[in-house]
Amino acid sequence: MKSCPNCQKPPTFIAVLSALNPARIRCTYCKQTIIIKTLPAVLATATALILSLIAIATIDHFGYGMSIMAIALISLGLLLEAAYFLAIRSGRIASNLH
Repeated sequence: MKSCPNCQKPPTFIAVLSALNPARIRCTYCKQTIIIKTLPAVLATATALILSLIAIATIDHFGYGMSIMAIALISLGLLLEAAYFLAIRSGRIASNLH
């Protein structure tokens, strides 16, 4: 498991979820900036966007209402954020974590 280069604590899901820039995440404990390699961050963002558009098109095609679409998109977003967090924490996505 990777940890912050400053305080040696592992990144938290909340830090990843609340980051406005997926390539720059602040450590929850010491506020040190955790830098993610740009290409994986861009690929993760693009993947999330593409999957969201596919979900919207699929839900619209089958005629489900907006409430189902909102629930599906929020669920998909949280699932993708969790996958991104686990990839960062395990070291599968390169960063300045130790």
